[in-house]
Amino acid sequence: MAKKLFIISQTTNYKGGGEKTGTHKVQMDESEINSYVATLDGKIDVYEQNLTLSVDASTATSSNSLVDFVKITHPVLKTQFISNSNKRPLVLKVSTDAFIEVLKGLKPFDAPYSADFPKDVSVDSGKVYMM
Repeated sequence: MAKKLFIISQTTNYKGGGEKTGTHKVQMDESEINSYVATLDGKIDVYEQNLTLSVDASTATSSNSLVDFVKITHPVLKTQFISNSNKRPLVLKVSTDAFIEVLKGLKPFDAPYSADFPKDVSVDSGKVYMM
């Protein structure tokens, strides 16, 4: 399948402090987006061209599994970064280690490298005060 650019909107209410939304972009196969979204906590909206996917869930969260940005490297291509545009951390339902393992199983690169898995995936831990 062809890679597509998805816009992910994540709304969380960290320990009752009020709802806040962070938005980021990821490029991956349509078949892979569900496994990525499953790792995120809160209410998730996924946008791709004229298509909208939503995961209806409570925005309430007390998760301390936060990621400021993700770095996905390939031996040949330019490194890909995933982070929210407004400096809010990604809030995960899973541990950062489990999140990294999910990303290592995805193939986010364009042809002719579309069958390649990432060489390395690393994350920078999130800051709770940004919640």
